[in-house]
Amino acid sequence: MYKFREPTDRELNTEITRLESLLRIYKIDDSTKIWVENEIERLQGIITKREEQKEEEKEKRRKKAKRAV
Repeated sequence: MYKFREPTDRELNTEITRLESLLRIYKIDDSTKIWVENEIERLQGIITKREEQKEEEKEKRRKKAKRAV
């Protein structure tokens, strides 16, 4: 069995760019347009969530370092 690998931030940004270009370049119907916009928001949410987790981890490390001193 293969283990699922989370996409990197770079891969997510590439996918967001690709979807945004779909909106600009092609004439698509409303339901597809809504789906594309929702998918862009979902991917951006994943990136934001990861950034927040990284910041929380940094804060935890800083607090541990202060306690150790």
